[in-house]
Amino acid sequence: DILYYGLTEKELLVLKNAISMGYFNYPRAVKANEIAKKLGISKQDFLYHLRNSINKLVSSIDFD
Repeated sequence: DILYYGLTEKELLVLKNAISMGYFNYPRAVKANEIAKKLGISKQDFLYHLRNSINKLVSSIDFD
């Protein structure tokens, strides 16, 4: 069930939606609760999976 960079399907789904809906734009085009509602999950679950996905991606970078 693990995808590239160790992301789970849920983490990948959350990250893709956050990007495509403008969550990372400045200013934000959409709020966390709006994306969570679209995905049928709580805001807390959305943020949990989003943080996990970002952490896994950043951790995979070799800064040396």
